[in-house]
Amino acid sequence: MSKCSYCSEFKNDWDGSYYLRNISSQVGGVRIRLESDNFCVYPSVGSLVVGHLLIVPKKHYTALSLASADELKELSDIISDIKILQGSMFGHNTDIFMFEHGILDIDKSMMNCVDHAHMHVLPISINLSTLPFSKSSELTLVDLADQEIDYPDYIFYGTLECSFLSVDRDKHPQYLRKLLHEQLSLGGHWNWRTDPKIENIKAWLRQFSDLVNIHYFQSLNLTRLRLID
Repeated sequence: MSKCSYCSEFKNDWDGSYYLRNISSQVGGVRIRLESDNFCVYPSVGSLVVGHLLIVPKKHYTALSLASADELKELSDIISDIKILQGSMFGHNTDIFMFEHGILDIDKSMMNCVDHAHMHVLPISINLSTLPFSKSSELTLVDLADQEIDYPDYIFYGTLECSFLSVDRDKHPQYLRKLLHEQLSLGGHWNWRTDPKIENIKAWLRQFSDLVNIHYFQSLNLTRLRLID
């Protein structure tokens, strides 16, 4: 059985971590700088924009719908913290778009890419009504814990104020990466394996380090997120 890349990164296991083996030397430092009780936060490989972050549970499970309601409340608070943090870093009122490709049955999933649950959070504004999902229902992030989803996978997407659960069967791995790449008319490639977008990772880490170095991070009074020593 292959090792989980995220779990391996948490343990500093270079053999099992895709990031440590293939990306870290190009970035020039660790990317995991923030955590809460149950989650770590760090820039995504293949960051579509500067500030494209992942929120990843410290425990291994394959979909955030498998988390408890308390854990999802913590996750919701983290996203609120990220909105404050990104606004401070980028100097404007930052919008937030989030999405997850949740995997409930690895063998039958149409979207299996990384089998450790993770939420993408991007500092962008998206018109949710333009997204091509047919089988979707409005659902808050915290209520995701109570859902009985009789499908091998799902997509959760939206904002903290308005979010949806989709079980469309025609979606593929990295579907929303490709969709956002096209909608935002971004350069490079949407596939993180093809284009890891090293400069976007480095730019966010550099801006974040500047925030920490001037001791401004502590003044943000975030509710959940804290620095990793």
